[in-house]
Formats: sequence, structure tokens, C-alpha cells
Amino acid sequence: MEKEFYKYLYNLKISPKSHKNYRSDLNHFSRWLKLKLKSIGTYIESLSDAIPFLSTNLISDYKNFMIENSIPPKTINRRLSTLRHLSKFLVSTQVVDTDFLYSIENISSIKTFTDTASPLVTNFRSYLITEKVSPITIKNYLSDINQFVAWFDKNAGILSRPFPEIIKIYQDGVFNNSSLATSKRKVISLNRFLNWAKDAGHIPKNPLRKVLQVKQIDFKILGIIGLTLGSIYFLFVIISL
Repeated sequence: MEKEFYKYLYNLKISPKSHKNYRSDLNHFSRWLKLKLKSIGTYIESLSDAIPFLSTNLISDYKNFMIENSIPPKTINRRLSTLRHLSKFLVSTQVVDTDFLYSIENISSIKTFTDTASPLVTNFRSYLITEKVSPITIKNYLSDINQFVAWFDKNAGILSRPFPEIIKIYQDGVFNNSSLATSKRKVISLNRFLNWAKDAGHIPKNPLRKVLQVKQIDFKILGIIGLTLGSIYFLFVIISL
């Protein structure tokens, strides 16, 4: 099963370094799992033998084990990311019916996000190139994401709040300080980046809801019919998190 999983990771076109880390993470989990099952009288030879025992509760135990042993948050979250890939692989190949990482959250996700933002942005750029996104669009995406990361770093005082709430604060600031066109582009850029991060297993879910798609507005017509700037804004609103 491990060979098929590594082939699955290869097809995701992840970097060689990430591939090496995933192998290391899977080996660490396998060793822990063997000892965990041995403690309850169950003996396994390989990770494939343990598939019937994989569950959300088991992963929660593994997460708590790492926390109790003072494993750095960055390492814990990377290992959880590896297991998210494993879970998705097993579901996609119909080996298991449910995603056993679905409700498992990263720890200290906000601080870890800022600590790892630069390599994530680099990997995001590689993904966009692979998807044949135009150079000007890639430039805009990266500019918007880097501005978001810079904003994150400057607002350390709000990092104790839930991640979705922080994203909402950022959205409000974007709409208050940028034109509507720029605001829309920045939120779309962030939404695509967070969707990629989720699909790549870096975060458990995208805290941004779907951006409402609105057509371009003829502001002259809006002026004639008397719509206020506030009315225009709400045509462009993001669904509350």
C-alpha cells in the first residue's frame, strides 16, 4: 500500500523535499501506530495491516501524543498534512469509506501559517505555472498573497482570535481601503491560495466561503438610479464565515 501512496504523492507534483518529508512522517506514524496497537494486544507488520484501525479517534490520540511530547507545532501540522493525504488516497482508492482526518484541526495554525508562508507561496507559484495560469495573473496572485502575509505579520495582536474571524477582519480592511475591483481581485487571490493550501493538505479547510460572482457594474447607471456606495458594496459582499 505504501508504494501506491508514494506514487499518488508523486502524481501531485510536490517538491522532492516535501516528498522526502512525507515519507519520514509516514514512517513516524507507522512506528507510533505499531506501539499503540501493541499496547492493546494487536500486532501488525505494516501500515496496510492497520487500515481497519484507522479512525478519527486514533489520529486524535496521535496528535495528543505529539503535543504531550513537545513536538514543534510546525512538525505536528506537517505530519497531520501527510496523514490528510493518506486519508484522501485511501478514500479515492475505496480502501476506506470515510476521511478519518476530516475533523482533525492543526494546532497553532495561525502562527504556523505565518512561519511557513514563504515556502507555501513558492509552491503555490509552481502550482499556478503547472496549471498554465498567465504570467500577469500569477504576478497579481503572488502580490496579493504576499500583501496578506505582510498584513498578518503586522497584526500580531489579533492572532489569538479564531482564524475565520481574522480572515473577516482582513476582508473588511480590504474593502475599506481599496477600490471594488482591487478588493474583488485580492479576495479571489486569497480564496484560490487557501483552496490550494487545503487541497495540498497544508490546512484542514479554507476559512473563506465562496466569493459571490458579480458582473461588472456600470457606475454611471448606478449613479442615475441613485444607488449609494454602500449598496454597491453589498453587491460585492463575501458570505459571512
